[in-house]
Amino acid sequence: MAFISFCVLYRWGPEQHASTLAVVTPGAATASVLWGGASFLFSLYTERIVRLEETFGSVTSTVVLLLWLYFSARACVLGAVVNAQRQKGRCVPSSTGC
Repeated sequence: MAFISFCVLYRWGPEQHASTLAVVTPGAATASVLWGGASFLFSLYTERIVRLEETFGSVTSTVVLLLWLYFSARACVLGAVVNAQRQKGRCVPSSTGC
């Protein structure tokens, strides 16, 4: 489901739409793997290693949510960077105006 969501986001999200789904697939795969891995590792970290209740008290859930959103956004941006770098290597300046 994450892969499909990232494909939709990278296909229709930017101002310059990708022409095919093959253009956004590498970035969507990268973002999906990073997002899944980061979410899993973050859940392990919050459950077993750190004691957030003692540090933040009643706002612990807000802090955890904001940290998870931060890591999710990083994964999304890194997937977009993968697509941008691949597109940059494919672009011919004289014919497409890149």
